Amino acid sequence: MALLTPIFSRESGVPERVSLSLQSLLCRRGFSKSKPSAIARISLHLALGLWFCAALPGWCAQPIAGELAGRLQRHVRTLAVDIGERSLARKGSLQRTASYVESCWKALGLVVATQPVPIGRTVVENVECRLPGDVPGREVVLIGAHYDTVRGCPGADDNASGIAALLELTRLLAASPRPLPVRFVAFTQEEKLLLTGHLGSRTYARSARERGDRIRLMLSLDTLGFYTDAPLSQRYPFPAGGRSRTGDFLGFITRTQDERWLERVCALASSAGQLPVEGIAASEELDGIAWSDHASFWDQGYSALMVTDTAMFRNPSYHHPADTPDTLDFARLARAVRLLAQVVEAVASPAPASR
Repeated sequence: MALLTPIFSRESGVPERVSLSLQSLLCRRGFSKSKPSAIARISLHLALGLWFCAALPGWCAQPIAGELAGRLQRHVRTLAVDIGERSLARKGSLQRTASYVESCWKALGLVVATQPVPIGRTVVENVECRLPGDVPGREVVLIGAHYDTVRGCPGADDNASGIAALLELTRLLAASPRPLPVRFVAFTQEEKLLLTGHLGSRTYARSARERGDRIRLMLSLDTLGFYTDAPLSQRYPFPAGGRSRTGDFLGFITRTQDERWLERVCALASSAGQLPVEGIAASEELDGIAWSDHASFWDQGYSALMVTDTAMFRNPSYHHPADTPDTLDFARLARAVRLLAQVVEAVASPAPASR
């Protein structure tokens, strides 16, 4: 049996950057080509500055990229700078992070619950937010992200970016009712601890199955903030291959059994027109396919996908102290959030899922 099914790739429809000669621009404004005036020189400097910001967005101050990008940046800085490493090794860091997530959801007027996750003598928590209409027996769409990090790492991309996206998706989707409710969960202890990982999501998924929760689809948001236009910046796990060798796309990953969900979600994501999209359905044995909280839901018989910038296959700071907020592209992270909001709106429609 083949290890991989074909990779989905579809362009987002985002127009390519249009370049304009600065000299031509100045001439159109009536400035002389031979003897530029002081006004022309000032205009040239301003034009160069604007071109530089457009060509190299990562070099510019991110807060000006938009209100959503600014909120995402503040979340990431709170998690990766103010709190920093979020692990059992740093006393109180997981509790502070859970409290921050809880406070953000309560500020929206939403009901928040916690689920204890015991680890030896220590108890940490999953944090859950249910939107109105999420009652026993109703089908739901579940969005999750882990908030912990490996030791010695501030975890801006892994996974403050995912938690920031989770919080802002809640803000966007809580603003209006939809046919099916959406549930949000911040998981603890995704990172490997001793010989096991995904402890928080395994605890949650097992409880969901025991309750009889009807989860139409689970989306795991894991590393969403690192993008680059550099050639050959994108790698793939062997023996998989992708159509793009540039790390500028948002990836959707799942097992072969959920390939139809992958096709639907990738089509929805592509039609949103925010970012290029790539998807892969593969054997769970392939490196990276089961490396996040979505795998815990597979184990309980639920359909689930991971949404990612591909982490170690793109970001050189993965699981490293250099995984800091200044390495992230908050403008493109904001596009990813808008894209995901449209995907969830469509998935949370009353039509039955195709199987």
